[in-house]
Amino acid sequence: METQVKQSAQREAQIQQTLKDIAKSVGYPMRSPILETPADYDFDFESVSFPALDGVSIEAWFIPCEGSRKLLIVNHPMGFNRYGLASHLEP
Repeated sequence: METQVKQSAQREAQIQQTLKDIAKSVGYPMRSPILETPADYDFDFESVSFPALDGVSIEAWFIPCEGSRKLLIVNHPMGFNRYGLASHLEP
């Protein structure tokens, strides 16, 4: 009986650790490297940054379009960056 209680407690501890690891990987994903910039495609661009409401620095590229008065803001999914996803790299 005592062995079963220990095994159950160990399983519960493993489950709790696995859940913490999953939550950490979702909330704090590894940063994907920026391997190319718009200059690699012959675009003029400017690197810009500004603070979010929580103080985190938001980094972006401003790519002007001559004659345009419009602004397009594009966001990327978690784990990606403004370059994309370097899925061919080992973690």
